[in-house]
Amino acid sequence: MQKFEYCMMTLTVEGGRLLHTLSGRLTFLTPAGNKAHPILRDKKMGDDNVWHAAFRIIANMGNDGWEMIGMDSTSTPNDSEHTKTYWFKRPKS
Repeated sequence: MQKFEYCMMTLTVEGGRLLHTLSGRLTFLTPAGNKAHPILRDKKMGDDNVWHAAFRIIANMGNDGWEMIGMDSTSTPNDSEHTKTYWFKRPKS
């Protein structure tokens, strides 16, 4: 039977339209526990912000065999925080 490994990428925008903070986290889900890593921009790779870093990571994940299998978007009632969560899987090697 085919086995898979899973991870999720969470991107959050906090604050209003003009003044906001971007943050991101990549979490690998394992039976032994989750392993979370912050998403940080890398100026050497051309990242202007966390979103650009996330897009670069997603492209690299595709090259590494990860497939995006879902996406969820949530907001707080007063729209002060927006979160997008992307789910990925790949066959275990």
